[in-house]
Amino acid sequence: MTLLLSTFFFIWELPQNLAGLITLLLVKQQLSAKERKQFRRFYQVPGFSATLGSFVFWSASTPMNGSASPTVKHHEFGHSVQSRILGPFFLIVVGIPSVSRNFYGRYYYKKHKKQWGNYFSGYPEKWADNLGLRFYKE
Repeated sequence: MTLLLSTFFFIWELPQNLAGLITLLLVKQQLSAKERKQFRRFYQVPGFSATLGSFVFWSASTPMNGSASPTVKHHEFGHSVQSRILGPFFLIVVGIPSVSRNFYGRYYYKKHKKQWGNYFSGYPEKWADNLGLRFYKE
């Protein structure tokens, strides 16, 4: 049953899982920690955090300031729950708005020389925080 379920979710999240595999190959030399948990693969990497299907890349700090509640790892796990819910629509429904907020946060910092404190208060980041808090198990 577990193999069947894993196969189903790998196919259901195929676009982001393929992107996750490519990302893993690109950052393989930079991994500082890896673990499997709740049918996901967590990779600690320096400098960025992203969730691509079953692949959760996380950094111990966030450049965006804000909640990332309670940690970036929980937040990124929340994005992986969004991915499970939305399947092939995740990159459009969550990925584009999330990347757009990230780019805006970087633009804001460059223009105002301070962090944009609202990154985690809007869609889809607040939803990811809530899901991470609800479903992530240590």
